Amino acid sequence: MHQLLVVILKKSDIVDTLMQRLAEEGVKGGSVVETTGMAKSLKNASDLNIIDAISELFGSEPVANSKMIMIALPEEKLQTAKDVVHEVCGDLTKPNAGVMFALPISFSEGIN
Repeated sequence: MHQLLVVILKKSDIVDTLMQRLAEEGVKGGSVVETTGMAKSLKNASDLNIIDAISELFGSEPVANSKMIMIALPEEKLQTAKDVVHEVCGDLTKPNAGVMFALPISFSEGIN
């Protein structure tokens, strides 16, 4: 059976390193998608307060979007992939570090 490993990272600058290390360990075929978290989405939807307006006026950089990595992989590769994520990304239990979970794939086509 295959699993869908999903990793959502706030630090998008480590995504390339993570993908490289996964490939080195034989975990291939992932996709990277840019995402917007709920907090940022709600902030963007609300009216700007005075602090936000001043920040925009002086050109402060917007917060980068998160990246979501999705990889369909055989169940026997799941632990290897998790180990690589921990190696590259560190402790995901820390606030704003990221999220990782896996879901069983009950149906698929085109996965080798």
